Amino acid sequence: MPRKPSRRSAIFATCAAAASSIGANEAAVHTLLPVIARFRQRYPDIAIDVRRVPARQIAVEVQQGSLDFGALTFHPPEVGLLEVPVGSDELVLLVTPTHELATRRQVAMEDIASEAGHRPQRPVARARARCCGCSKIATSRCGW
Repeated sequence: MPRKPSRRSAIFATCAAAASSIGANEAAVHTLLPVIARFRQRYPDIAIDVRRVPARQIAVEVQQGSLDFGALTFHPPEVGLLEVPVGSDELVLLVTPTHELATRRQVAMEDIASEAGHRPQRPVARARARCCGCSKIATSRCGW
């Protein structure tokens, strides 16, 4: 029995043109590319043109018709557009191996806020070259 197309596939497939344009920014493109690859396998006759567009412009360009679809990682403030989830992306937090949060499997925004709230402000560190007795900031002009 043939598989019923998903809602997102149906949206793509109903596009009457032989080519469709999708606006995406760097944050959305990593999630979007695998979706497009699957779409191309199922609908090889429809060309997909992915355009790099600043995130805040994507919804407006869809409304104006200069893009057929837009891919965003947030809900835009513009009204009158339908949002259809097509994938998800993992957001990772980078810390040093000795950091307090390094052993956790998940970190909430509250954990980050708490961590930042307990840490004193770091002064800007300056390296001084004392080897020649000049006490200047280490530069090639030090004369050392």
